[in-house]
Amino acid sequence: MKNYFLTFGAGDPRNYSGLAPTFLIFVDATNSQTIAPPGISEVLSGSGIYTFQWGTTHPMAWLVDAATTSPGPTGRYVSGSCDPVDRVDEQNATIIVTVSGIGSTASSFGTNSQDPTDVFGYLKRIQENLEGNNLFTKLTGALQIYSRGSSQLLIAKTVSNSVTMVTKT
Repeated sequence: MKNYFLTFGAGDPRNYSGLAPTFLIFVDATNSQTIAPPGISEVLSGSGIYTFQWGTTHPMAWLVDAATTSPGPTGRYVSGSCDPVDRVDEQNATIIVTVSGIGSTASSFGTNSQDPTDVFGYLKRIQENLEGNNLFTKLTGALQIYSRGSSQLLIAKTVSNSVTMVTKT
């Protein structure tokens, strides 16, 4: 949820404190669908600064009326918008939670039947694959890839040879 702020009239907003503003229009700008608007309240009594909260997932357009006890026809109406990009800081918080699954040096690189469970495990798997031992049986075309300094099988493949190409499956 994001806080949106608005003021009415010109000059010092404290001159327009105690109003009861309401939304005249609150519409999803993507499909022109009217949405039930949130409530509006004064941030601090006497401040003349008003706020509402909205957690938008679509671009929204709105028009607010300061009400009949308003600052007059030129300062009575305020229009604005809410956009999903306003919530980018909330999305970054989600990314930080997701990145916690990155792992550590203790992460497993998996086995021939189980993949690694985190990013660090996949990186270790790549290193094991590049630096590990390979056993190729020419007669059958069997290729076995082992981890470094160990006899742990990472994957078994078959290599076949034709007139035009060599294939590893």
